[in-house]
Amino acid sequence: MSDHPRTEAATRKAVADGVADSLREDIILNRLPSGTFLREADLARHHDVSRGPVREALKQLEREGLVVSHRNKGFAVAALTMTDIEDIYELRLSLETLAARLACRRRTFDDLASMARTLDELADLGPNARPLPMAVLDVRFHREIYAAAHHTRLMACWKTMESQVFKAMVSRNVTERLFSEVFVAQHQNIRALIAARNEDAAVAAIETHLREAYDRLKAQADEADTDG
Repeated sequence: MSDHPRTEAATRKAVADGVADSLREDIILNRLPSGTFLREADLARHHDVSRGPVREALKQLEREGLVVSHRNKGFAVAALTMTDIEDIYELRLSLETLAARLACRRRTFDDLASMARTLDELADLGPNARPLPMAVLDVRFHREIYAAAHHTRLMACWKTMESQVFKAMVSRNVTERLFSEVFVAQHQNIRALIAARNEDAAVAAIETHLREAYDRLKAQADEADTDG
């Protein structure tokens, strides 16, 4: 039996993933603002690919909540409202506390080492850290908690909202206000509790961390509304 169909499918997926990665970055960094229409033909020319992989990339970004489809109009960059952010953080609170509990039971030394490396990089950024690298490391650390849970479906749930979490942090420049000894210490404490397999304390630490993160986003949004 020929391997050509399988090879072609793998190649097509790789191309679609590349287009999705490029568009995801442009959306998160607001190079493509909310409401921007994404026309398949234009994107295919820009990325020098056929329209098929572009369509697959747009469907992937739709599943991540970064684009929306409009009947007879195609896809557009999705807006991220405070209602959306509230929904995301409510979901994160449920999923991430479960991830922390499972991570306490299932984490490996490699999982803990990955978290430690990320936290070292985060601490090395210092108090004048720029928003983007800080957000990258923050999101990476939380992804590593899900990875340490060793639960395939739980990780899949995180992946569907990871881009929106990232966009919320970067688009509102929340990381400019986040860096402090307290912020870094919260992450270090979460890792230490997972390492110690202290489930209840790890869950409580995650709850506090996420509620404070949401409160900061909400306060900044309220301030922006007042200034506007």
